[in-house]
Amino acid sequence: MIELNSEELGIHQRPFVQFTHEQHAAVIECLRCHHDLDNYGNNLGSEGQPCSDCHTGNPGKNPVPLQKAFHMQCKSCHDQLLARGTPGGPLMCGECHKNK
Repeated sequence: MIELNSEELGIHQRPFVQFTHEQHAAVIECLRCHHDLDNYGNNLGSEGQPCSDCHTGNPGKNPVPLQKAFHMQCKSCHDQLLARGTPGGPLMCGECHKNK
């Protein structure tokens, strides 16, 4: 189980998101989440590198801040699954940000 808890996000207004990495890794290519794109859009991978290294909120370095990157990544994938008629993941805030 992985808990998305980054100090870079500051004080959280909602509970941390927890998800099963193993379950996701079984159906999603690693590079979808573990990505580091070069200037030409080639995915170099970023295994072991914290998301916040690139998703800083500094538009000069990366225009997608960390919180937005998490939301875009998770929700867009869940939306795509549902559009294909496949059971997808949660889409509403309280479905991901649950109290333990």
